[in-house]
Amino acid sequence: MRILVLSMKTGAPMFGDSKHPYKRVLLPLRRSIEGFSHLQRIRLLLLFTIAIIMLTGSGCLLLSNRNAESPTDEGGGRTPPLTAAELLSTLETAIVQRNTVLYMQSFDSDSFRFIPDEESATRYGAVFNDFNYTRELRFSQSLFNRVNLPVDSVSEADFTLLSEQPALSGLQVETAYTIRLGLTVAVEQTVTARATLMLVRATDGGYSILSWRDIRTGTAPTISEWKAVL
Repeated sequence: MRILVLSMKTGAPMFGDSKHPYKRVLLPLRRSIEGFSHLQRIRLLLLFTIAIIMLTGSGCLLLSNRNAESPTDEGGGRTPPLTAAELLSTLETAIVQRNTVLYMQSFDSDSFRFIPDEESATRYGAVFNDFNYTRELRFSQSLFNRVNLPVDSVSEADFTLLSEQPALSGLQVETAYTIRLGLTVAVEQTVTARATLMLVRATDGGYSILSWRDIRTGTAPTISEWKAVL
């Protein structure tokens, strides 16, 4: 407030116009302040200081909240895969990046079903009963957990598109996959098999996996075994 009063005493030409807002507003304000007692001026200065502090704090809070809403590299939406090859590429990226959100966006959230390979179904039995989207989510969270999959461990994935053909509800896709993860749990670190995927259009226009049928192709472990243990 002291600075304001001193500026009024300079008599700068810009205040010469009686219609100027500074002339009509600030000069009467200055005269009012000059009529205050010393104690009143101190109180006014304190109120002015408190108001500035509150406004500054509110601005910082707003900026802080906006920064907190910024998406991390684990979130964010996917680019809708318009082909089977693009969907398989999204799966590869999600696994290599250990990104649960991106991984789960590849599956139909309403009706997804996982069918294990025959050997795993016989060995683990009821573990695979009603293996739906929620179960797939739990599996991915456990798979990418930093305790089970340390940050500095290997993560590789390859999905090869073998064939695709139109189906009643979308596309039927045959793929061969190899996934290698540096897991600390008691499972093989590399799984290799084939899978029959039924793809449907998601709400974003891209494909998502309605069902995954695992097919063992030899002695190598399959992702069914990971799902049974994790």
